[in-house]
Amino acid sequence: MMKNITFQEMKVLGLLGRGNSSEKIAASLGISIHTVISHRKSLMIKLGAKNAAELVYRAVQQNILDTSLTDHG
Repeated sequence: MMKNITFQEMKVLGLLGRGNSSEKIAASLGISIHTVISHRKSLMIKLGAKNAAELVYRAVQQNILDTSLTDHG
């Protein structure tokens, strides 16, 4: 997969792209908040992002995250 992003990281990224909090992502995936935070940190390192907004932006720009997946409508 691109940038060696794991399947679980992709699930976290997709939910993050929909505007979900780490708490909500953890509940949705049945994992701990600490695991979500770990995945977010790993993703930010892999994509060179400084925060969640930049992470989603870079993922979309690099065609890692499809913008149709982040659509609320």
